Formats: sequence, C-alpha cells, structure tokens
Amino acid sequence: MMHIAERISRLGTETAFEVLVRARALEAQGKSIVHLEIGLESLQKQEW
Repeated sequence: MMHIAERISRLGTETAFEVLVRARALEAQGKSIVHLEIGLESLQKQEW
C-alpha cells in the first residue's frame, strides 16, 4: 500500500479551487467578482 500512498501524496489541488479562493479574497477586498461557481447549475435543464 505504501506505493499507492506515495502517488497520492504527489497529487496537487484542482486549479479551479485555487481560483475560487483567490476570487473570494478579492471580493473580501471589495472587488466586483462575476461568480461562475464550481458545480452550480443556474440554467434550467431542457425537457427532451
């Protein structure tokens, strides 16, 4: 199992989450941010 654990430890964070953290920090400073959230569905799905 150690071999798998070594590989997992080299995984980085998803870049989108890093961008989200930075966007929230800018918003906290009063900057205007357009929210295109991760996994948020704001559109109605089509009924086919």
